This record gives sequence, C-alpha cells and structure tokens, in this order.
Amino acid sequence: MSKYEVIEDGDYKVTIDYENLTTTFEMNYQLEDLTLDDIRRASTNYLRSCLKEDISPETSDMIDKELYVREYRRPIV
Repeated sequence: MSKYEVIEDGDYKVTIDYENLTTTFEMNYQLEDLTLDDIRRASTNYLRSCLKEDISPETSDMIDKELYVREYRRPIV
C-alpha cells in the first residue's frame, strides 16, 4: 500500500496521507467581479467590506451607488 493517494476531480484535489493520517483538500477557482445583481442582493455590511478590498473601480462605483440608493430612498407610506 502506498503512503499517500491523490484524487483529482475537475477543480478539486484531495491528498490522503496514510502514514501521517492526514487529508489535504485543495480547490482551484477563478475570482470574478461582482455583477449588478450580486450587488443588489448583497447585505449592506458585505458591500461596505468590499469597498475596503482591492476591487475594480467599476465595481466600486456600482457599490457606492447601491449604498447611496439604500440610504436615501424613501420608504413607501
């Protein structure tokens, strides 16, 4: 029996080390910019945290506009 086993399936890779009894799980993925729908569905706290990260200027502008709309829109009475 070998000391370890590697299982790969698309974007996932699992390594099982039988000698040390450990398992390592890796996932490869591509980060994508938020879409307008993502921004509209996200919580205000999440959007504020995104502005602190290194995001594209276009995404930052969309988030700023969405936060402005949420803060200043009038409730229906």
